[in-house]
Amino acid sequence: MEKISSQVNSDWVEFSHKPEFKLQDSKLVVGLPSGGSSLFLEMLNLLSEPIFILYVLHTSRGEGEVGRYQSPLLQKAEVESFVNRYLNYLSSDSRFDIWLHSPNEKITIVWERHNLIYIYGQSNKYLELLKSNGFCAGNPNMNFPHQHYYRSEFDAQAKAILSEYSWSFSSLKEADLQ
Repeated sequence: MEKISSQVNSDWVEFSHKPEFKLQDSKLVVGLPSGGSSLFLEMLNLLSEPIFILYVLHTSRGEGEVGRYQSPLLQKAEVESFVNRYLNYLSSDSRFDIWLHSPNEKITIVWERHNLIYIYGQSNKYLELLKSNGFCAGNPNMNFPHQHYYRSEFDAQAKAILSEYSWSFSSLKEADLQ
């Protein structure tokens, strides 16, 4: 189950990125293929503790107010438990972006609504991880007609996420809007 679909002729078909990455300005851009959500967990394991989660809800289906929800500082095991608990939702719905940030390393990993991952900060260890998982240099992007999936079967999980922590809430930034 994919987050997005692309238009092929007049049909909409589920879209999966090729396993590729590119260095762009000061960030690493990664196309996450179908079933590649375990890579996000591998990236998490490379971060040093403590870690913030930023859950950016940009499209609500009634589960809560659109906005930015920042967790308190968490240990890696807590973040891993959170990601595993909501992994089906995180990998199959486009109503949000999820960010992981290590303030000690000043590294941020963003898994965004188009199944692109952005890594800001020192990226050498992430390049090694990608190459060891069969990724190669390319041009992952979403510069084509596409649509997002907001799946009703994940409404309960989307609501549960908002009860997970005492989130610090802030309004969406202009870059968060679709």
